[in-house]
Amino acid sequence: MMTPTSQLAETAVGVREAAKNIGRALVKLEKPTTVMLVAKVFDVKIIQFTRQLACHLIDTPRTCIGMSGLTCYIDEKLKSHPAFNYSRLISHYPHYASKMRFWTPELCARHSDHIDFIVTLGGMSCRG
Repeated sequence: MMTPTSQLAETAVGVREAAKNIGRALVKLEKPTTVMLVAKVFDVKIIQFTRQLACHLIDTPRTCIGMSGLTCYIDEKLKSHPAFNYSRLISHYPHYASKMRFWTPELCARHSDHIDFIVTLGGMSCRG
C-alpha cells in the first residue's frame, strides 16, 4: 500500500512526463484561416505586440498553399484601447477592417467553430 506522500510524488512525476510529451507534440493544421489572439489587456507592451502580431498574420500570405493572410480575432476590449489604436490602424490600412475581428466570451461560446487555433500572449515570463 502506498503512502499519500508517495502517491503524490508518483502523480507529480506523471504530470511532468505528460507536460514533456505535450511540449513535444506536433500539430498540423490543414489550411487554417483564423486565429484568436488572447492577451493581457492591462499590459501595454503585450497590447502593442498583439497589434504587431495581428498585422503580421494578416499581411503575410501563405503562398505555399495559395492562401492570403489569416483573419485575426482579438479581444474586444483592445478595440478601444489607446495602445492598440484600432481606429488609426484602420484609417491607414483599410484592408484590416475585414481581417481583424474582435472576440467576446459570447462569441467564443456560440461560435467556437470560427476559430482554427489560439495564441496566448503575456505569461509570467514576459514581465520585465
